[in-house]
Amino acid sequence: MKLLRIIIRDWWRKLLALGLAVLIYWQVGESLKREDRVNAVQVEFHLSQDLMTTSPERRTVDVRVRSIPGDKRLDAQSISVNVDVSSANRQPDGTYKVRFKRDNFRAIPGVEIVSWFPKELTLKLQRRITRDVPVAARFSGTLPEQVSLAEVVSIPRKVTVSGLESVVAELKEIPTKPIPLAECERGFEYETGLVLQQGISSVEPERVKVRIGIENMIQREFRRIPVGIFGDGENGLQTTFAASGDAVVTVTLRGTERALADLTAQDLRLYVDVYNVTTPGDYIRPVNCHIRRPGIELRSIVPAEMKVSIVKLPIKKP
Repeated sequence: MKLLRIIIRDWWRKLLALGLAVLIYWQVGESLKREDRVNAVQVEFHLSQDLMTTSPERRTVDVRVRSIPGDKRLDAQSISVNVDVSSANRQPDGTYKVRFKRDNFRAIPGVEIVSWFPKELTLKLQRRITRDVPVAARFSGTLPEQVSLAEVVSIPRKVTVSGLESVVAELKEIPTKPIPLAECERGFEYETGLVLQQGISSVEPERVKVRIGIENMIQREFRRIPVGIFGDGENGLQTTFAASGDAVVTVTLRGTERALADLTAQDLRLYVDVYNVTTPGDYIRPVNCHIRRPGIELRSIVPAEMKVSIVKLPIKKP
């Protein structure tokens, strides 16, 4: 009780004395502080969801601080700078300007931020866009001779791609990682990842299933197919086949059963080309074959060459 009476007696004078003591202590502490410069403090940029950087930007600022002399903790790691960047920072030239505020800076206890340089920074950023892009299957290895690829279907057929506007806007397809084909003789299903080029930040889904159809390859032979002459009558020259009899050949084709099933001789055009010949005489010319159906391979033409005679056309009298 005696101690309590001592504390209560003249309490307002004691409180005033305590306040003055705290003020003097604070002033002495402030007078002991000195200003220092901390160089190359890294800035952390926090981009909004609709923005991306074309390359990681490492930017720094120099910061002037006040601290107690001899504080060994004072370095670039004792200060942090965090800045939010959004579309509101976009300039007319397409760059993004960030002006620093005091709220962007944090320092360890006992260190006071005084000023900084530069006052602002300019960033090169791009919009992040999202669009659906078709999947394109890619393969490694080769199939056995007797089979060939048929229908190839990706599940899903398209994936959702996000990334830099300049990259995603130009995408025509997203390739799969290589699907092995060696020694495959029948259709199969394969799950694989996707190959993402630089500038793509995400893809959904990250993996796809690919159904690969494989068909047997067959050969068909077409006999006695007539051969025409391309360029006959050009340059004032007339062309005929030198050999007696019909100008016919035997053509062997290779393709899938489905591709060759309804192929007819009318789908084949056999010819020798003399379009660029400008001098009369006898010539050995290769026989060419144009197939009006895709996905069919020409295996052979017998005979592969034919002899033609080229003469000058008589000049018609008026």
